[in-house]
Amino acid sequence: MSKRICLFCLLLLVFQSATFATTPPRESWLTGVEAEEPHVLAHGWKGTWTDADGYLFSARATFEVSEENKITGEIRWTLFKSPRHGEQAKLGRTGTEYVRGEFDPNTRIITFAGYKKADPHGVIGLDRYKLLLADNDRVIGGITWDHGSWRGLCSFTRN
Repeated sequence: MSKRICLFCLLLLVFQSATFATTPPRESWLTGVEAEEPHVLAHGWKGTWTDADGYLFSARATFEVSEENKITGEIRWTLFKSPRHGEQAKLGRTGTEYVRGEFDPNTRIITFAGYKKADPHGVIGLDRYKLLLADNDRVIGGITWDHGSWRGLCSFTRN
C-alpha cells in the first residue's frame, strides 16, 4: 500500500511540474538541411502495470504520433503475477494491445484506449489510459480504467 501511495505522490509531483517543451528542428551535418527530431513519444518504451487486486504485467510499447498529436501504438504485455489460482499457468504468457488516442503537448497528458488485441492465451483485456509525460521526456506514468475502478497503475520508461 505504501508503494502505491509513494507512486501516486510522485505522479502528482510530475503532473504539477509539467511544462510544454519542444525540440526545434536540427540541421543535418550531412546535408545542411533541417531534419525534424522524432516525436518525443516515438521511441521504444518498457514498463509495468499493476492493480489493487494483485496483478502485475511487464510491457514493451511503441507509439506513433501524427502532426495532429493523434497516437497509435501497441503494447506487448507479459503476465508476471496473478491473484487467481487458475491463472498461474499463464504466468510468462504475452498478449498485444493495440491502442489509439491523443497527446496534449501543452499539458503533456496522454490519453489512449485499447481497441483490439492479439491474445492467444487470454491474458490481457483492453484498457483506457490517462498518463503524463515527465519533463525529462523519458518517463510516462498514470492511471488506467481497470474495468471501471480506475485503480490500475501504469508506468513506462524510454528505452
